[in-house]
Amino acid sequence: MVRIGQPDITSESPAARSHAQERARPAGVPESIADEIARSRAYLEAGEIAQARDAYLRGRALSMQGALLQASVSDLVALCSLDGEICEREGRPEAAVRAYRVAHSLAPHDADHLIDAIEVVLEEDPAAAIAMCHEASVLAQDDGDRLHLILLEAEAHIERGARLTDDDAAASGAPRAADSVDRGVDRGMGRDGIDRDPPELDAATREAVCKLLGRLDHFVIDEPEVWAHVGDMYRVVGEHALAEHVYLTALTLDDECAEVHFGLGYLYEALGDDDRMIEAWLAVRDLDLSDPPATLELSDHEWEKTVRRTLAELPLELQVRLAEVTVEIAPVPPVELIAEGVHPRLFGWLSGRSGDSDSAAVSGDGVVIYLFTHALTRAHRDRHELAAAIRATVCREAAYFLDISEAELAATRLD
Repeated sequence: MVRIGQPDITSESPAARSHAQERARPAGVPESIADEIARSRAYLEAGEIAQARDAYLRGRALSMQGALLQASVSDLVALCSLDGEICEREGRPEAAVRAYRVAHSLAPHDADHLIDAIEVVLEEDPAAAIAMCHEASVLAQDDGDRLHLILLEAEAHIERGARLTDDDAAASGAPRAADSVDRGVDRGMGRDGIDRDPPELDAATREAVCKLLGRLDHFVIDEPEVWAHVGDMYRVVGEHALAEHVYLTALTLDDECAEVHFGLGYLYEALGDDDRMIEAWLAVRDLDLSDPPATLELSDHEWEKTVRRTLAELPLELQVRLAEVTVEIAPVPPVELIAEGVHPRLFGWLSGRSGDSDSAAVSGDGVVIYLFTHALTRAHRDRHELAAAIRATVCREAAYFLDISEAELAATRLD
């Protein structure tokens, strides 16, 4: 059974607007590089990566007719930057960094394209990201870029420190932090690479992060989301008192900033203060419900179709065991789940199964697999990514109900 608790909200896609603009172009009017860049970005926003690449290539072809069209440096920089964005979406981080580097070589006094490259490199090679932050800081011309680079460098130190801790754990045979189950939680720092329960970082990492964040005293920051991010990093390095101070200060700027309440929830969870954790989680839930519709939306029918198709890929034996399980699609977790300590931004949750029961004898009656649309739609950039995340979430929660690993379940799925 699939129950829908999500309003059907759809909007014209950027790609549809791009097609309409293309049809509306008067005959005989030549394309420009800017036209193709705009069209490519519209496709990119809609998740139509192949079409975005095609439009980019048309723009690049026009730029190579420089004697005729006199392509400007700004056009070439925009093309290289666009190439980097498309490479990111194609899952080619090294190519993306090369493209951003070329954009930077064409505009060497601008830190923006180096910052784009740093954001790609950070999770792949945090040590290189730290070095690039130093390189870009020399070029940063305004406080916005300087602030951004401080935060990126602090993140890179945390990522490098986490990897060092993971390496030490692997050497001792302990489980790696990265091996923990990810149920789709935004891990509180705006980057998927930072674990919800971060490992104990070494003293040098903690000192480096705190020293960087201490430089923020020289900035005027009036955006609560930025302070939430700073609080997250203090929390991750174990500076709980500083983290709470930063979060509470951010609430004086905007007491309805969900990211601040989100960080406070994590902090109080770490401190074992369940009452204040639940209070913060409920605030996040209420604020998320009041969000405007996401740019990326599926209709009720599309949600249901994706769920049914996922379940239909399982062997008949498992489909029978899951027959009485209800899949409920809702914007956010119900209040009663959050009151039990369930995180407000999970992708999904299994409710009603007793963890100590013999799985072969467990009935699906009264068991619910939840899918939460607010978290899912906002964590993914296009419909293909979203559909894959829906399938992965359904399989993860189904595997938990069946008391098998996700790998075992994946191995049984029909081609």
